[in-house]
Amino acid sequence: MPFIAYENTDSRRPTLDTTEQANGVLAEYMAAGHPLTLKQLHYRMVSLGLAHNSQHNYDRLVTVMTNARLRGLTDWDAIQDHTAVADALQQWSTPAEMLAHAARTFAVPKWAAQSLHVECWLSKPSVACTVAPICRAWGVPLTASRGYPSLSYSFRASQRFQTAMEAGYSVKVLHLADHSPTGLDETRGIRERLEQLTGEPVTVLRVGLNKSQIEQFELPPNPAKLSDSRAGRYAADHGSKTWELEALSPDALAGILASQIQALIDPTLWQATLSNENHARRLPSEVAEALKSNSGLNVPRACGAGGNNP
Repeated sequence: MPFIAYENTDSRRPTLDTTEQANGVLAEYMAAGHPLTLKQLHYRMVSLGLAHNSQHNYDRLVTVMTNARLRGLTDWDAIQDHTAVADALQQWSTPAEMLAHAARTFAVPKWAAQSLHVECWLSKPSVACTVAPICRAWGVPLTASRGYPSLSYSFRASQRFQTAMEAGYSVKVLHLADHSPTGLDETRGIRERLEQLTGEPVTVLRVGLNKSQIEQFELPPNPAKLSDSRAGRYAADHGSKTWELEALSPDALAGILASQIQALIDPTLWQATLSNENHARRLPSEVAEALKSNSGLNVPRACGAGGNNP
């Protein structure tokens, strides 16, 4: 829990009150292993009645939490930003260490036995930290893009999907986006573009955000952007309010996605695949153990042990 101060400026009482409230929310989620983005933190505070849902209050929270971290008042690890990702190199001190890592991370293509090719497409990178662990646990590739995927990415996806279809697999895309004029239209746009590029029907399942989830979790709304060219049709169907994906708590979002994935699975085939995977992991584990006492290569651990440079 790094509380590291880089500035010593005094804070006013209202700012300290907001910091203390935010730290309480962050501590609860960190205890469960869920750091939050600033937008998720904003919505958690709204749901607890600690703030009103407005752009002004969100902007103020961003400023307060920026200052709180710089002054050593808030845990740096408690807030994440998944819009910027460093490309870390994997390096190992010994071959045994590398093989031990391979044994831990070895995975077979679990969906092959299901005759399915499944991917998750996320239109809000800000919640990737919540979605990614679920996708990894179930062997589902994750794409996080801002809004509509680019034509270049859609083309590469269509090539993957065509290969899967030719192998006899059914393709399913699990889509997560805002409940807004553009967010709802993204699901349609993705399906139509993929069908154009593959020449085949493609199932795009809108996992969220859906009206039933908004009602179930009583999510706070935002006004629709009247400048959006789709606002008129949206208002006729859904009214003048929109809802962001970040309004779902991390637990709720993870549960919704996991339930949708599990609904696609034949449990018997899945368990058989997991058994084969666990059996296959034994070989690299055994080789790693044998190499531990015999390896002549011993790089100092400060030079990248554990897979990453310091």
